[in-house]
Amino acid sequence: MWLIIDVNYHSVLGIIVSAIMTIYSGIASIEQLTKMHNRKREVPISRVYLEVQAALNLLFIILTFLPLGKYLFPFIENQIMNDQDRYHKVIETFKKHQQ
Repeated sequence: MWLIIDVNYHSVLGIIVSAIMTIYSGIASIEQLTKMHNRKREVPISRVYLEVQAALNLLFIILTFLPLGKYLFPFIENQIMNDQDRYHKVIETFKKHQQ
C-alpha cells in the first residue's frame, strides 16, 4: 500500500524505499513458500528481511516527526489537515443536520 500511495503522490524517495522493501518482501515470501517442499530450518532471507523491516519501522517513526518525513510519507501532510479533502463538505453537512 505504501508503494501505491507514494506513486500517487510522486514521492521519489518514498517510491525507491518502498519498492525495494516490496521486492525484498516478495523474495522473503518465496523463501517461506519453498519451505513447504524442503525441510530445512534456516530461512536467512526472511530473518534479515524482518530485521531490516523492524529497523526501518523504528527509523520511520522518528522520521515522521522530522522534515524528511513528508518526503517518505506525503500522505501524512494531506488535504485533511487543511479542510480541503473531498469529504469535508459531506462531514460538515452531516454535523449541521445532527444538531
